[in-house]
Amino acid sequence: MGIVYLARHLAWDMDLAVKHPRPEFLQSEQQRRDFEKECETWSRLGLHPYLATCFYTREIGNVPCVVAEYVEGGSLRDWIDSRRIYAGEEAAAIARILRVATAMAWGLDQAHHAGLIHCDMKPGNVLMAADGMAKVTDFGLAKILSGNGTSAVAGGLTPAYASPEQVRHDPITHATDVWSWGVSVMEIFTGGIQWQSGPVAGAALEQFGERGRKTVGLPMMPTAVFELLARCLRYRPDERPGFAEIAEELRDIYQDKFGESCEAEKPDLELLAADSLNNRAVSLLDIGRDADAEDLIRQALAIDPHHPEATFNLAVICKSRNEEADSWAIPHMRIAADAEPGNPAPVKLLAQIFSFGGRRDEAERCFDEAKQRAWTSAERAEIDELRSRDRKKHLAFVFAKPRSGSDFCADMIRFRRLMDKAESAIAENREADARRYAQMAADIQGFGRHPRLSRARGRLKD
Repeated sequence: MGIVYLARHLAWDMDLAVKHPRPEFLQSEQQRRDFEKECETWSRLGLHPYLATCFYTREIGNVPCVVAEYVEGGSLRDWIDSRRIYAGEEAAAIARILRVATAMAWGLDQAHHAGLIHCDMKPGNVLMAADGMAKVTDFGLAKILSGNGTSAVAGGLTPAYASPEQVRHDPITHATDVWSWGVSVMEIFTGGIQWQSGPVAGAALEQFGERGRKTVGLPMMPTAVFELLARCLRYRPDERPGFAEIAEELRDIYQDKFGESCEAEKPDLELLAADSLNNRAVSLLDIGRDADAEDLIRQALAIDPHHPEATFNLAVICKSRNEEADSWAIPHMRIAADAEPGNPAPVKLLAQIFSFGGRRDEAERCFDEAKQRAWTSAERAEIDELRSRDRKKHLAFVFAKPRSGSDFCADMIRFRRLMDKAESAIAENREADARRYAQMAADIQGFGRHPRLSRARGRLKD
């Protein structure tokens, strides 16, 4: 239905995916408005490890375009066709498939909580990060769930993955995505589509079971996965499970089969809330909705008073109005830097504020500190490039980079375990132990300002 371009956002200094629908799908002004409304709803999903972020929509050449996160690994469709999803021993392939299926379920669960139905769930609409973690994308056909829990079916569905109610043009619910998700996971194990119409996928699953749940050369579908998919492909929508239940069941299957936790953890949305608000604000600033953007930035700072990107963006807004900002922005940025000694972002942003204000010596010291904190050569090169710019002329708004992948999930698990210990120690009045666990949690990059950590520290005696 659309064309996708790889683009470079010059102010944000990052690669993006820009997609616009083909003209035949935008014949009327109402269709255009519907498309823009649905994409704006997609952008409200915010940052999520298992969703490709939609930053905003904009008209380019009189055509509405979606500006979204670029995910470098290609689609799940590509991974199935190239057989990359099956690489390694059978156990490794099954583990990879279960991680992908679980990530897809968590991503769709977030969409459903936001009142959205994807309506076109299929491997082509799942992007793969470099580390093999999956991200659901392309909400261009999505429908907003109405107050009575139903929505008219979207046009342009993909027949092989469509639910029976979609094909019948009946009102649809979240359960239609469950059907399409089940068909997509079945296809991973079968190696390709062997049915032409989505409503017969349940029968195709039964036949696959009769053949031993295996396609020659591909890993065998575990019995528990087969049974889960059978429930997802029940003809009656109200008999299908929800995605939170599906994701947790897949995690149990993974644990039983491999004796360890699945890396596709339930995401910590409390951590990502301020990031999401800040990024929505930047997208609105980019299209001239300054008042709405400032409101979102202030909401982000209400959640995380020392959020580096939100602090910086509010300072830029104030400076654009010739309002004084350094007296509060600089201390807040330094608090953020001290809270996360391994994170270069707050020091890098502080350097830009100093540079813009003509405080060159302080800017140089901050750039040096940011380089010392940087983990990769790419980060250090970015800092050098920022150092070379003339910040007296322009400060660009900044966004919080999307968090995703196995590393984020592993850090999230570690943070939760440490905070469980810290909170238990607080309840038992073991203050020294609580402070030690809280500090260990704070040392995890990206988690030093977590609201849960702030609440625990507030309960500790000074």
